[in-house]
Amino acid sequence: MRAATDRLTSTAAELADAAPSWEVVHAPFSRLDDVLSARALTPASIDGILADLGVSSPQLDRPERGFSFGADGPLDMRMDPSQPPSAADLVNELPEEELARVLYTLGDESQSRRIARSIVKRREQEPFQRTADLASVIEQAKGGRRGARTHPATRSFQALRMKVNEELSELGSLLDSGLRWLRPGGRWVLITFHSGEDRPVKHRFRELSRDCVCPPAQPICTCDHRASL
Repeated sequence: MRAATDRLTSTAAELADAAPSWEVVHAPFSRLDDVLSARALTPASIDGILADLGVSSPQLDRPERGFSFGADGPLDMRMDPSQPPSAADLVNELPEEELARVLYTLGDESQSRRIARSIVKRREQEPFQRTADLASVIEQAKGGRRGARTHPATRSFQALRMKVNEELSELGSLLDSGLRWLRPGGRWVLITFHSGEDRPVKHRFRELSRDCVCPPAQPICTCDHRASL
């Protein structure tokens, strides 16, 4: 928790200088209802919601957080270090098929099966503990860099980070609860960084902006859905 607490303290100090009315709260998207209700806010009373779904550079720049393959560190990747599991837990314990599925669905990694096979083969000899170790195994599984501009482990590290922190589940919670807090005319903005985040946001916004969500082939609307965006 030390890293998270230090960052929150720093952020609170910066915001206090710029706008004293800011309050910094350490909580995931799935606790939005609890956080707002605890501050005596009511549904349909919020002017705007802005969600930045990216990882911050201070997290990537600190090797001890375990997000980056560029600097060796413990294989962690947890946004909140007090919450299990870590990336090491997943890499060392997930069945090969499930590991390949995570790499493919969350990282769009086309060689997910080959990478998962290599990871399982290596962990049978010695469990993974360091980011550089995992990055090296992934790089070898993909046949080296071959002049690639991005590191071969980029997509795999993204997928593991998303799985460790259940990022799509947290995003889903935000998409489920965010709208009911917005007042009429309020603004809702989400900053996404890859297709895994972009797709569910666009799908939900399209759904919420349509008067009917019945199957296209259905001749008569029976859903009674009304656009709210």
